[in-house]
Amino acid sequence: MTVLETLQIQRQEGPCVDAYRSGRRVAVPDLRGTARRWPVFTPRALGAGMAGVCAFPMRLRADRIGALNVFQAAPGSFDEAAVLAGQALADVATIAILQARAVEDAARLAGPREHALNSRVVVEQAKGILAERLGIDPEVAFARLRRHGRQHGLHLAALAGQVVEGSFTLDEETGQEG
Repeated sequence: MTVLETLQIQRQEGPCVDAYRSGRRVAVPDLRGTARRWPVFTPRALGAGMAGVCAFPMRLRADRIGALNVFQAAPGSFDEAAVLAGQALADVATIAILQARAVEDAARLAGPREHALNSRVVVEQAKGILAERLGIDPEVAFARLRRHGRQHGLHLAALAGQVVEGSFTLDEETGQEG
């Protein structure tokens, strides 16, 4: 069935494409009469042993994200329970896709914010460590840390990380490396 799905996307023809475009279910109980409507899809579907298809739109309100095909091997009308189950399946798949997209978007947006927050925490820790070691006000410690970073072309968060790890200290008297 993957071939039929791919074919519909490539040729922009078939029940799935129609369901996506219209946002409505497309039920075709007998594909034999659809060759004019879908000249490429119909012979391929019939050749694959499919006699009928029901395409369900995947949408949330006005936002359409795709369509789901359910094929049947014998021509004939669709059982109402099967149609309801098919639409329920399409609805669940839609929700799952939209939730996955939301999680990806949130993670992509949270990355820089989380990094900035973590950097700020490390800088605050370094200020406290230097203030305590040097017996100075935390703002003075911050100014010294910032000045040293600028003088040596060091990123403030990286320098603060070295202070927190203990691999960098400022001399008590001069405020220079110790």
